[in-house]
Amino acid sequence: MTQDNSCCHMKKTVILFLAVVCITVIVFATLLTRVSYVEEPTVNYEADYSYREDDLHVQIIEAANNTYGYDIVVNGRILIHQPHIPAANGNQGFATQEDAQRVAEFVILKILQNISPPSVSVEEVDSLIILSKTIKEN
Repeated sequence: MTQDNSCCHMKKTVILFLAVVCITVIVFATLLTRVSYVEEPTVNYEADYSYREDDLHVQIIEAANNTYGYDIVVNGRILIHQPHIPAANGNQGFATQEDAQRVAEFVILKILQNISPPSVSVEEVDSLIILSKTIKEN
């Protein structure tokens, strides 16, 4: 009987161990699916390459929370992927497609002037968006 008790105790221990492992896997899988993915901007910029204005195009993209970002495309290849307002805290996109378009066109101007990297400051973004709103009001 001691051998039966020992065997029964071993089975219970193995079943308990497997149950703990399964629960742990389920909990971690659930947590991983709840982690929100934040899309980061990417730049595939080649500073020593001279781009022509006709080669560069803006594509407005939809971003999180009904906002907008932009891609700058050169010859069918994404050069800059910007899903949110550059240089701003957080991951908030532009409120309007026009604001995203204006900032993207400003970045293209920097690229055409060989400014490397063609980054945009918070002040520049603010100026461009304020200018955009002023133009709409007039």
